Amino acid sequence: MNKARKSMAWIVCVFMLVSVVAACSNNVPGNNGDGTNKPGTPATENTKGNNQAEEDAGVLLPYTGDKIVYKAFGADLNMSEDANSPIFQAYQQKLGNVSFEWDMLPFSEYDNKIKLFLSSGDLPDLMWMRDSLKNSQTYGESGMFLDFELYKDYMPNLQAAIKKYPAINYLLNDKGQRFALPNIMGTDYAGEGFMYNKTLLDRLNIAVPTTVEEFYDAMLAIKAKEPEVIPFLTDGGGTPGADYTLYALANMFGTGSTNGFTPSGGDFKYDKASGKWSFVPVDDPAYKDFLAFTSNMYNDGLLDPAIVSMSSDAAKAKLQQGNWAFTYNYVSVIDGAYWPVMQGKEVPIEVEPMISPAYNGKSNYFLTVIHDGAPYWGYFASAKVKNPELLAATLDQIYDPEMMDLYNWGLEGVSYTNDNGKRKFTDEVISGEFDFNTQRFMLLRYVTIAPPLYSNDWSLAQLPITKKNAHFFLQALDEGKMQPTFTYPLPSMTTEQTDEFAKIMTPIRTYVKESELKFLTGKTSVAEWDSYIEEMKRFGDVSEAISLLDNGENFDLGERMVTKPDEVYGVE
Repeated sequence: MNKARKSMAWIVCVFMLVSVVAACSNNVPGNNGDGTNKPGTPATENTKGNNQAEEDAGVLLPYTGDKIVYKAFGADLNMSEDANSPIFQAYQQKLGNVSFEWDMLPFSEYDNKIKLFLSSGDLPDLMWMRDSLKNSQTYGESGMFLDFELYKDYMPNLQAAIKKYPAINYLLNDKGQRFALPNIMGTDYAGEGFMYNKTLLDRLNIAVPTTVEEFYDAMLAIKAKEPEVIPFLTDGGGTPGADYTLYALANMFGTGSTNGFTPSGGDFKYDKASGKWSFVPVDDPAYKDFLAFTSNMYNDGLLDPAIVSMSSDAAKAKLQQGNWAFTYNYVSVIDGAYWPVMQGKEVPIEVEPMISPAYNGKSNYFLTVIHDGAPYWGYFASAKVKNPELLAATLDQIYDPEMMDLYNWGLEGVSYTNDNGKRKFTDEVISGEFDFNTQRFMLLRYVTIAPPLYSNDWSLAQLPITKKNAHFFLQALDEGKMQPTFTYPLPSMTTEQTDEFAKIMTPIRTYVKESELKFLTGKTSVAEWDSYIEEMKRFGDVSEAISLLDNGENFDLGERMVTKPDEVYGVE
């Protein structure tokens, strides 16, 4: 028996030695020597303890083997990589001989491409997707995604980030699998809100409205005094048509629009007190009021008549002209996107943020990202990717504080100066002569741990209004002037339950979304509401879908931690 054990031990040692030599010959840990990886487990087993594992992970980068290029997919966010940029070169030097080849499409095409990837299962090595939790639950057990937990020994920065931002572990399922690496916010994302054309309102002696009724009356008054003005105009947030406008106005009413902008579809609400789910179009009276409001706006000419088919670029061009009264938009685009002040163009109007007009006595503000809530955007990798350890070690850099500093600030002496620990962007960055959008790298453009929003972003150096608007919205939330609203992530369900839920809700959601546009344009009247609800029942039983949600495992977001604006943005 002892001889047998010794013989077996000797065989195991020889096997391990051969395996190590084979892996080293390919210069990538875990490569089997034929370009494939061990199925289902890390290609190199860690038996040295956590400290040694972190050292091993660090050894992978900078990678010095034969050049490896990963195929990556994401939306076009108006940023490009310049291999000659000293910042990009510093980034690439840290990675070594491994890089990403990015395929980027406009948002109008991006979503369709994602659907094709998911339906076919033929994925790029890496892709950026919204709703990380939902996609992990829906597709995780299909086997198409890489489980990053198998390679956590190569991701020490991720492990450190999890300790600081536990919300990352919303994406760790009950089987201990992690299919997504999420973007994490350092603070609540006060990134959008209502704003007004102060120049116009002052000229017409129109007071800033505080309720939805005052808001409507103000738009009517503006239209009567200056018919050529568009009372309410958004640029679509990169999406053509009326989707972003519907999203904005639904947020004002504190209800969910099914246009796909809000997490989890935006059409289900969770009541924490009762532990029950409800379907917004059927159960929330505010949704009907929202549709009536938008329909009246369209019929009274308070929206652009071409809103249903107007492209985002066309809406942006109209916003640039300054011939509008109110907008709902990203705080960072006002001035910066519409009137590039860094290029010496004069801003034609003064824009100010405003408290969301109150509905039923409550001013609602939708938090697109809550820093202590379930992550939304994230990276997914193909389970078939070659050299997964190297990919894991490379993606771990997005959680490296030094890499985040390189992305946000660039290089000392090149893009910023350092005076006793206080950083300041150079005059070339502030003027736009040094274009940060071509000086950085895409890897952290899509996923990173964002610092306190805009507090040290380069756009702040150019556009103080960015900080002003973000501070305004967070302060209003902190002082109770606006009520924060957010979407709970859909509960965790089995694969069978998820499939059944999709089978029920896909035709219903399609019907509801199409109906929103019909209500907007008056093709369907809110007076026909009962008929609308009866017609919806023909497409499926919503109560069955709600039952599935109620029986799922909900994610407890805990008590809200309202961000203190002065702690994030400082006081001027």
